[in-house]
Amino acid sequence: MSKKIVKGDVYRKYVFDELSRKINGKYEDPKDREQKFKELEHYVDSLNDHKAKKLCCHLSHLRRNPVYSFVKRGPEKWLVEDVKISKIYMISINHKVNSYLRDNFFSLKESSKDKRVRKHKEFGKKGDIHPRCLTLLAHRVDGYRFKLIDGNHRAIKLARDGEKKLRLIYY
Repeated sequence: MSKKIVKGDVYRKYVFDELSRKINGKYEDPKDREQKFKELEHYVDSLNDHKAKKLCCHLSHLRRNPVYSFVKRGPEKWLVEDVKISKIYMISINHKVNSYLRDNFFSLKESSKDKRVRKHKEFGKKGDIHPRCLTLLAHRVDGYRFKLIDGNHRAIKLARDGEKKLRLIYY
């Protein structure tokens, strides 16, 4: 069963995901990391829709990804739903791993089983995935397939570690 959220929450979701990247790699002490995540949650939750949109635009531009333009052209109401990994496809990530993904037809399920992908340092463990970052941004391609817009690395890590379904925010 799907749940609905509004576009402003999608902007905030992306902002949290991007800003949390710095926390995972920076703080060795779990207590420090937990405190920084609490501060980040408070900050992101306090953003109004306009500020969240501007920050999403800035971060998407810095990361050179399509997230901002995808969210901006999306509807006001989005769906959140658990989707089987066999229905999830990825977009290009970078030249280091795209050939592996292409060999697996950009399928999350197949890529996560590929030994070359599983062992690649790009998908190695760099800290736990914060619970708020477990939901990934996607586009519904047709009635049953989804293309990830953001969260490809997290998706591979989760699928590699045995997850059979991932929670997606999509339209």
